[in-house]
Amino acid sequence: MQFLISEENLMSLDSKIRAEFARHMIYGIKTRNMLLEDNDWGVRKAVAENINNSEKVLTELSKNYHFFIREAVAQNPKTPTEVLAKLSQDEEVCVRLAVAKNPRTSIETLKELSKDDMKNIKAAVAENPNTSAEILKKLSDDLYWQVREVVAQNPNTSEDTLKKLSEDVNWYVRYLVAINGRTPTEILEKLSEDIYYEVRFVAERRIAK
Repeated sequence: MQFLISEENLMSLDSKIRAEFARHMIYGIKTRNMLLEDNDWGVRKAVAENINNSEKVLTELSKNYHFFIREAVAQNPKTPTEVLAKLSQDEEVCVRLAVAKNPRTSIETLKELSKDDMKNIKAAVAENPNTSAEILKKLSDDLYWQVREVVAQNPNTSEDTLKKLSEDVNWYVRYLVAINGRTPTEILEKLSEDIYYEVRFVAERRIAK
């Protein structure tokens, strides 16, 4: 949406209104540069969140020295895959996490992020709808159950991986395998004999359907 307002009037508005303007409206280079120098960091971040930005603008903003602007670019669904690939190597955890969550992130980039040391980033990769069965299989061996539990929920997880996770040492991971709509009956039958009532209950109800 394009909205005509003078720069003087724009800067006289409350910071929350300026942020909404920066986040949703269409504006030119001069206005964008002015907003990027705003005293309020929320306004500056909102510029990068705007889905009306061209790929050229998002590419430019991805090189900004403020980490919160790079994070916003990494979250933007219009950001080019090649820019997301570069941001996946950012030194700031929040930026890499945003890339891992972005549904536009390529399989190749997700594969690299699955090797990250941070468990929240690996969990985000496991949740991404673009993550392949191959990557999910690798993440199913992760040391942290918080990563494995997300693998158990992803609809892209293969039956072989679900079978392995159905024997996970953590009961909640097994519980989530029982919930997963792709889990075959033979695995559900085994889970219906689990030592935990919650796992048995879900498995039995799934079999009954």
